[in-house]
Amino acid sequence: GSVPQPRRALSVLVQTSLAYYGVENRAFVLVPLREYMLQHYPPTQDELEEALNVFIEMISVNKALHSDFVPHTAVTTLLAQVVNTDSLLQYALKLPGLEQLKRVIEACLTLAEVLTTTNYASIPLLQLALARARETGDKLLIAQVLQTIGLCAAARSQHHLTYFREVVDIYRELG
Repeated sequence: GSVPQPRRALSVLVQTSLAYYGVENRAFVLVPLREYMLQHYPPTQDELEEALNVFIEMISVNKALHSDFVPHTAVTTLLAQVVNTDSLLQYALKLPGLEQLKRVIEACLTLAEVLTTTNYASIPLLQLALARARETGDKLLIAQVLQTIGLCAAARSQHHLTYFREVVDIYRELG
């Protein structure tokens, strides 16, 4: 849903330090405020679809850059939007009956792949994607999410072996 007088609302938030303007005059709001807005003014299905399309396309384009040996450009671009991207993907994954579920899960995987070396890849986002992948029963998708979590965890700690053991078991089961 839309917020009445969004410019005025943002002005009040900035004046009360609940929002601020950052680089290139972009507005940022605090996480509790973002959560409040999502709860009380959730996006319409069309708004959500449009936002998902924009962010998933951004992730795809930057994956191509990352694959074409321009990883710094891809990572820099995604880092500028990492909070918004993570927030949108988490919101979408929490929706029951999401039509684009597999596409959103794959976007989570791609985002993590590009950001793994930066420690900005969100393991909580991937764990949410794993829970939703398990709901689909798609063993290959489950294995891909587990593998990605394992790679992200490997970059941060020694707990990655737990995820890789389950990946190996699934791949053996799939043949």
